[in-house]
Amino acid sequence: MFYESSNFPETYSLSSHLMHLTNLDTQIQSIEIKGKISQSSVEIQPPLGRLDKETLRDIASIVDISELSLLIKMLLQRYPKLGIPSLNVVRDPDTGEPIFIEIVFPHGSWEEWRKIVKEIKRELRSSGMESLAARVAITCLQGLKE
Repeated sequence: MFYESSNFPETYSLSSHLMHLTNLDTQIQSIEIKGKISQSSVEIQPPLGRLDKETLRDIASIVDISELSLLIKMLLQRYPKLGIPSLNVVRDPDTGEPIFIEIVFPHGSWEEWRKIVKEIKRELRSSGMESLAARVAITCLQGLKE
């Protein structure tokens, strides 16, 4: 079964919500990320757990955190059956430098995964978030095991 955006009551189109990014950014800053940067850990999305300052700095060096937060929020609302994702910083094996962010969902078949990634990457690019599209990988563990 494919998870199409039309199957979910509350879907988010990046194009239509890009105008509201400033509003979302303000909420994200105060609730989740930038308002807590001085603490020993930072929460990006409540279901994803807390990230330490070093991990947050690595993420911020790769992608715009407010765009990433918007993407995670959209993914959670659009594809709830995929489960709660984890967030990983993938590093270059030679230099140890962070190179991209991986969002890993526990559920989702190979076909669902392929379709979701294609749809999300297309939306990111059409919304002017090419850098985010290039620096974020979305993975479904169940699909990897097939």
